[in-house]
Amino acid sequence: MQVANEKERGIAYRYYVEQVAVHAVFRRRALVRLVGRVRCRAYGGENYSFGFVDVTDRAADDFIQGVIAAHKRLLAVHRAKAAPFKQKAKVQ
Repeated sequence: MQVANEKERGIAYRYYVEQVAVHAVFRRRALVRLVGRVRCRAYGGENYSFGFVDVTDRAADDFIQGVIAAHKRLLAVHRAKAAPFKQKAKVQ
């Protein structure tokens, strides 16, 4: 899915992560895998704007704010103590 800008990419990331966190299939191993990948940037394909920095080593600040917001609430959403994020990103 292509989104309009980095801010919308952060919204899309937050929506996806929090929606997935409430499903039983996501529990345990997937949560650890997702958090581990986010911390080590083990994605590849930077030319598709998948990473946290662009090819000129500039941080994608608006995207990173969405990631931070999602991960601050992830455990509460996973434990059903908070509702998952419902806003969807604007696509191109």
